[in-house]
Order: sequence, then C-alpha cells, then structure tokens
Amino acid sequence: MVLTDSNLAVLELLERNARFLGEGEGAPVVRALDWAALPNWITGAEFDLVIASDVLYDRAAVEPFFGVVAAALKPGGTLLVSHTDRGIVSMDEAIQRAQVEFGLSWTAEASGGEGGGLGESIACHTFEKDF
Repeated sequence: MVLTDSNLAVLELLERNARFLGEGEGAPVVRALDWAALPNWITGAEFDLVIASDVLYDRAAVEPFFGVVAAALKPGGTLLVSHTDRGIVSMDEAIQRAQVEFGLSWTAEASGGEGGGLGESIACHTFEKDF
C-alpha cells in the first residue's frame, strides 16, 4: 500500500497514520506524488488498484492525474475515484479523456447523495486499464 499526496503537511499526517498500521513487510509506504511529473518510484505498471478521493477539483488536474494512474496501473488494474461535484470539473469530460487518452475504461458509477451539507453530490467512478 502506497499513500500519496503533494502537500508536505498531509504527507506528515500520512506518515503518522501509517505507523498505526504497523511496520515491516506489507506496511503502508508514504510517498510524495505530484501529478505534473511521473515520479521515479513508479517504475512501471505495478499496481492492481488505485484509490483516489476528492482529487479532481481542478480542470488542470484531470490530464496529469489520469496520466500518472495509467502509468501506475497494471493492465486490467482498477481505479476507484470518489468525486464531489463542485461544478468545476465535468466528470463526463474526465471519463471521456480517461478512455480516449489513457486507455482507462469507465465501468461504473455509484452515487452517494448529498455531501457535507453543502448540496454537493458525491459519486464513486470505477475505471479499468485496457492495456
């Protein structure tokens, strides 16, 4: 399990939380991840599953996000994205780009209703890497 973020404060929090889950083989690893540049610790398609929550809140993030995910997932691997609709990022457009540009086929959506009392709908989208 690899826990990621680009924010130093969040990475420190992830480190503290990861220690509660244990150490040694199979313990979570915390890594910095900036989608604008593929990090050297992603050496190829090695992950069966990527889970991302509340990451697509900026249109400029869509392409680099799916690029890193496509590089990290094994063929047949799964991406689960929890998305809060703020009216900024069109999930329809994001799904289209994931499929056409990155070989990630959208397979399902599950909606969770209203989020946080803000009138925002929350959905989880599932993608599978084609190649």
